[in-house]
This record gives sequence, structure tokens and C-alpha cells, in this order.
Amino acid sequence: MASGFFLEMEAPETPEQPISPFYFGGHIGGVYYLKGVEALLEGNVQYRFLEKHAFGLYTSFVFPDTQWDVGLDYRFYMFNSFSNLSEDFLKVGFAFSYFDKLNENYFVPKISLAYGKDLKLISKAPFVLRFSIGGSYLLGEPLAKKINAYSLQESHMVLYVKTGILFF
Repeated sequence: MASGFFLEMEAPETPEQPISPFYFGGHIGGVYYLKGVEALLEGNVQYRFLEKHAFGLYTSFVFPDTQWDVGLDYRFYMFNSFSNLSEDFLKVGFAFSYFDKLNENYFVPKISLAYGKDLKLISKAPFVLRFSIGGSYLLGEPLAKKINAYSLQESHMVLYVKTGILFF
């Protein structure tokens, strides 16, 4: 008689915890410019103010040729939602880039455009994995590398691939 009572009872539902709109984390990646690939480290903070819109702050460091970036970005989330465990986004950013070119220091504005994906491996995990690919354009002085004593190679365009983890 008691076993029938327990079989008919439904388990109480646990309420879903809402995802925090505040994200923070870091990225690693590769940067391609001037026919070479360099490493990238990046830290960022993001605030998602609507279901499909977010603003963020980031700083990145490219090495071995030292280049620092500090900037703001806007993300528009498209397609899926976290109920499907992934989201695609488009990112537009504006930053200031600091670098050394031929023993002179420059601090120039830079705009960027990227496509990416936030992937949640486990539905209740407090983090997402982020993958993105994009490009940046320096609006002022271009980046440069000395090829030999007589020639210099310059580029305004930078392409990158990044992966990282963001907590919320």
C-alpha cells in the first residue's frame, strides 16, 4: 500500500536559475598580419542588457611583437538560444591600439568586425566556451615589420581567431 503512494507522487520541480547578464573571462588565439601569425591573450567583461544585445569591454595583448588593445564592443546575438546550448553572434568593436614601430610608439584607433559562437557544454554550467573569427582595421598609422635594411612591410588589416571561456 505504501509503495503505491510513493510511485504516484511526482518529484517537486526545481525552478530554473536565471543566467546572470554579467559575463567575464579570457581568450587565447592567433593574429595574422604581415604574412605571419602571432599569439593573442585577451580579457573581457560583457553585460547583456537585452535578450539579443550585449556591450563589452576588453583588453588584449599580442606577442612577440608587442601590441596592446583596449576597447569596447557590441554583440548582437542571432539564431539559437541557450535552451539549444549555443548562440551565434556578430560583434562590432572600437578600440585603441598601442604598438612600437621602428622605435616610435603609436596609439591609434581600430575598428573590428567578428562572427562567433557561445557554446554551453552542460545546460546548468556557469560558463560558456566562446569561439570567434574576425578582422580589425587600424584607422591611423599601420603596423609594420622590417623585411631587410631597405624595405618595410606595412598593414592596416589584422585577422584573428580566438577561443576562450566566459563565466556568468
